[in-house]
Amino acid sequence: MLPYISEFIATLLLIGAVAFAKSPVLVVAAFAVAITIGTDLNPAVTLYKFFSGKVSKMTALYFVVAQLLAGLSVGLFSKF
Repeated sequence: MLPYISEFIATLLLIGAVAFAKSPVLVVAAFAVAITIGTDLNPAVTLYKFFSGKVSKMTALYFVVAQLLAGLSVGLFSKF
């Protein structure tokens, strides 16, 4: 469960930093944190890992759902 939560948080931080940052330094910092904890950050990367046999079908599904929910959350928050 923890990898999926960390995937959601890292993707949320990166997309939020890109959407709301006034400085590219914040984007780089968010990206560095996300890479350090080992997230994919992108459904395309997760699908590549699935098709190359590095992750199971359920793991890939949970990662993609977490990534999409993070993007949706930032999109909804930025509307207000």
